Amino acid sequence: MYGWGKRLDRAAHVVDHGGNPVDANVWNNAIKAMPNRFKKNRKGLKFFAGSNVVQDYLFAIRDLPTNTVQGQEGMRPFGLDVVEVDLFNQEKAGDYSGATGVHSDVWLTDPQNLVLGVRRNIQVYKQFAQKKDSVEYTMYVRMGTAVDNPSAAVVVKNIKISG
Repeated sequence: MYGWGKRLDRAAHVVDHGGNPVDANVWNNAIKAMPNRFKKNRKGLKFFAGSNVVQDYLFAIRDLPTNTVQGQEGMRPFGLDVVEVDLFNQEKAGDYSGATGVHSDVWLTDPQNLVLGVRRNIQVYKQFAQKKDSVEYTMYVRMGTAVDNPSAAVVVKNIKISG
């Protein structure tokens, strides 16, 4: 996740949430920052967020009617799916004046815009661990990340995580 994150931080459209907790403005501002030509394929767009951001948002909307933000399939702000990514960096320091606590990001892009390359030279080693009475496998893989079109992505940064 850090490879895509660094690439998106440098080249995507960035919206600063200013250290506020996650709310409907996160999703709304991300959609508004997306250029119109990429909104044409609205069904292909998805939000990517860490599990703490998703949990904070679900807690914040717990008293709202479910048809406002959620469908039966799960959380769908403004009709777009939210993909919960467990490996998102959710311990960032805020980069605004007077930042305290931990922060995270939310991405808006088409998943096909995030490219993952795996090199063919994959090495697998097998070893029997006598004390554990088990077989352990070690795999070496060389991978790389790329963003196909950074202009088709939005990063909302400085979202404060509660707790």
